[in-house]
Amino acid sequence: MNRFQKVLFTLAAVVALATTASAQVTFFVSTSGARAVRSEGIAEATGQVAFAANSGGTIRAGSTLTLDYGTGVLQLSANVSNGCAVAATGAVVAVGGFTAGVAYTVAPTNPATVTGGTGLGATFNVTVAGGVVTAVTPVSGGAGYTAGDVLTIVGGTFTTAGTITVGALGAAATVKGGLGNVLVLTFANRDLTCAPGNSIIVAGTRVNANTLGSGINVNVAASSNVPALFSTVNAVTLVSFPPLTVAAVQSAPSTTAKITPSGGGSILFCTVTANGLPANQVITVEVTEKFNQAFLSKAQEQALALDGLGAAPATFKLRYSITGIPIGVKVTPAVIAGTSASLTFQTTPFDPATFTGATGGQDNDFDLQINTTDDNALETVVVAFNITVPDISDAAFPKVEATATMRILLRGATDSPEAPRFSSAASARQFDGAVFRTLSCASYLLFPWVAYTGDGAVDTGLAVANTTADPSVIGTPNQKGDVTLHFWRAAGGTNPAPVKIATALPAGQSATYVLSQLGAPFSGYVIAVCTFQMGHGISAFLSGGSFNAFLAISLNNPRLAGLLVQELSGH
Repeated sequence: MNRFQKVLFTLAAVVALATTASAQVTFFVSTSGARAVRSEGIAEATGQVAFAANSGGTIRAGSTLTLDYGTGVLQLSANVSNGCAVAATGAVVAVGGFTAGVAYTVAPTNPATVTGGTGLGATFNVTVAGGVVTAVTPVSGGAGYTAGDVLTIVGGTFTTAGTITVGALGAAATVKGGLGNVLVLTFANRDLTCAPGNSIIVAGTRVNANTLGSGINVNVAASSNVPALFSTVNAVTLVSFPPLTVAAVQSAPSTTAKITPSGGGSILFCTVTANGLPANQVITVEVTEKFNQAFLSKAQEQALALDGLGAAPATFKLRYSITGIPIGVKVTPAVIAGTSASLTFQTTPFDPATFTGATGGQDNDFDLQINTTDDNALETVVVAFNITVPDISDAAFPKVEATATMRILLRGATDSPEAPRFSSAASARQFDGAVFRTLSCASYLLFPWVAYTGDGAVDTGLAVANTTADPSVIGTPNQKGDVTLHFWRAAGGTNPAPVKIATALPAGQSATYVLSQLGAPFSGYVIAVCTFQMGHGISAFLSGGSFNAFLAISLNNPRLAGLLVQELSGH
């Protein structure tokens, strides 16, 4: 016989003795196992705790079961099913009548106790006037009483004591209470008769998984309490084998998110289509569950228990929160192919359906509202965000370089005690990064060595061409823009101020500059910033009648890495 079996036989023997002697109830406490819950959740439904009666007996009215979940609990969320029978005895809630007694010279001290009847613990406020009892009001109902019991009032000085007849007993009720981590179930008004095999089951209690963190189990500590007058005769004993695990907090975040193009997209103000409008950008965002129940529908949340919350569960949503949408830029999301067929959405999936950045309003939350899911499969949502830029010839469009960022969050109800609810802290984000940028059209040219000696021996000439004018077989849209030279001395020290050598240089034209125009000797490198694409350049050393030319090197702008491909070869 193994140790576990020995323990069970020993417990059975103890229970048999207790049942014979005192009608005590012994429950074996177990759980349904660890339900996977979201680490972002602050109102996640847990698995069930079962109290299975191994011995028959009576649970007196006012007895309690206490469950400590180790993290914040929504006490009213628990679904409680009670397989024990409601007894004919219980707490006194109404007086059926009373006798006045005779010759009271001193009234009983309130609340007055009583004797007699089938129960214990009832107290009453007793009013005495003119030497007799004139009114009786229940204070504490006690337990074990039967309707019609005649109780004798204790206390005071009298010739004949007054009596009270028990009227109605209260209706059986399981009252849910407690604070913080603790759920307290109070069996109110009526006694319960439990036979072997009867169970009391607590299911779906909603807890704050976010405060525990990834990889932590939600374990329950259970205890019982019986009114003191019945603690010996009608004790409730709990036998369990810890830990009683009801949930396992999954790793954060609950989903994986991928954005295409990687790092976000870009829109260039100078990139126009045949109708003169800037080319639009489509950003694709793919979100996939890391475990089967990361996405849950209203019906699934309801099935996990929302008893007592007073409201239907909220719709589960994926929130795509975009901040810094440039003024005039419109964002329109749509669910596209690649989304799991088991997912369905509201008729208008997104709230709102579209949004345009405006002065005083450049941030928006797009909520994708999910109707049905398959909680036995990993599911994926694929959303395309169409980014539309207005006509760049519109003077109202500011054409400001900007970066829009996206955060993806799990969302549900907003107010306690409704569910589901989720943390909005940084640790709860499914994705956080750039989603697209609006960029001025530009090219950057490095002249790695230029010199002017100041004595006429050496000078350098620079030329920059705007090559956005090209044959129709290439078809680059014509652009115009400025050319500004920036200087860095080889030996360090104070650099010359930038020099603009062209303003609104048309496509197909060039700008030139001779270094001696600085008016002071200089040697080092120069970077030309052109506010048009496809700028190309050449430099030439002029010395003693000789001429040596070098192509400028086209540069990438590091802050645009991953968003904008520039030419890399020298020109």
